[in-house]
Amino acid sequence: MNLARVHPRAAAALLLTCALAGCVTENAPRPTRTSTTGATLPEGPIAAPARAVSITSRVLIGLRPVGRIAYDGHVLPLTSPDGRFCAVQEGDPPTWSTLLAAPDSQPPLGNTLAVYDLSTSPPTRLGSSLSAEPGLLLGRAADHRGFLIESVRPTGARWIGLASWQAGNIQWLASDEAVSAHGMLTPEGLLVYTRRPIDGTRADLVVKSPSGAVDVRSDSSRPYAMPLATQDPATIYTLLLTESGIELQAIGLSTRGDAAKFGPVLARRLISSARDIATAYQVAAPFQAPFPAGPAAPGPIVDDGVLAIFSPLLGRMAAFDVRTGALMPLAPSSIAAVPWSSASRPGFLCTTPGGLVFVPQPEPGKVDSAPEAKVLAESYIVRRTTDPATPALLFGPVRSDPRLLEIVGVSPADPDAE
Repeated sequence: MNLARVHPRAAAALLLTCALAGCVTENAPRPTRTSTTGATLPEGPIAAPARAVSITSRVLIGLRPVGRIAYDGHVLPLTSPDGRFCAVQEGDPPTWSTLLAAPDSQPPLGNTLAVYDLSTSPPTRLGSSLSAEPGLLLGRAADHRGFLIESVRPTGARWIGLASWQAGNIQWLASDEAVSAHGMLTPEGLLVYTRRPIDGTRADLVVKSPSGAVDVRSDSSRPYAMPLATQDPATIYTLLLTESGIELQAIGLSTRGDAAKFGPVLARRLISSARDIATAYQVAAPFQAPFPAGPAAPGPIVDDGVLAIFSPLLGRMAAFDVRTGALMPLAPSSIAAVPWSSASRPGFLCTTPGGLVFVPQPEPGKVDSAPEAKVLAESYIVRRTTDPATPALLFGPVRSDPRLLEIVGVSPADPDAE
């Protein structure tokens, strides 16, 4: 893989990070680092004053500044389901080869992983045993136990582990002599990831249960990339690098006893004419993993198994309808989206260059998205939580320092504020 050739298309994925500059379309130019959202950022902290309220015709939220944390300027943090903890990658960002799990990956030596307690203001950086394990990368999913990490081994292999939130102890989930990468957790606690031989280029799709049972899905010539999951335990999503471009697939997933099995392809859709792993990384970068199975999350959180994904072909986020295989466009130029409900209507909070907007869930067959409602002027990335007092956290870059993130808690606002 010629990484230098694909950088202009996917470099946007790495500035607040992968997602905030991920508003690239096919053949977009390389972005500059001074404007990670395509919009002019305000001087100083992005956070609004404490107890600020944002009111629109559809959306009413309160804002509570949490504080700032350091990160590597590239990879989005992971949050615990309850929103108490946040894991970040600090220091020098890994190379593209390492981020993409390419054959020439090298163990990253200039970065560390850190965990912050967000229940305090400012956030408290916790002591962790992770510093004793060099060469770790932040993964793509987290649950109540901890967060996924990856380790590039000196042999060329790559392992996937789960690091506990407070102690940093690591449980290795995939640790054989293969390149296991880009893991995702399902609501049932299954690990879905890609795996290829050290000396190979074609990656298979693997699902592993907590008992260790494994099922593998292979394509004869085309590699899988970046598995995704929603609250629907019976469906797993993945990207497939095809001759025509990047194809989004919804694949059935069944569980019997302690073993999970892949089923048939339920729906598929081409989302990019590019067919490289760097673009696939960009597509998946803004995605938030689902919550663990259990009681329904309180507050304005709606999922229903709907997948929101960035489509380079559309140049925006889109909701994927598994029943029809259709992509339903969301807000124009949006580069991240999470399911949300406002005024009893389900929809999505979408990050756009012009700010954060709410878009009602589009109806199947509609050509364009439903009318949007402006929520905030700042281009925050939203991370949902299960905490009714703080149902979401907002992450945004501090203009004066690209290695700092401002965190703002979303709280239920007083209706009388209107």
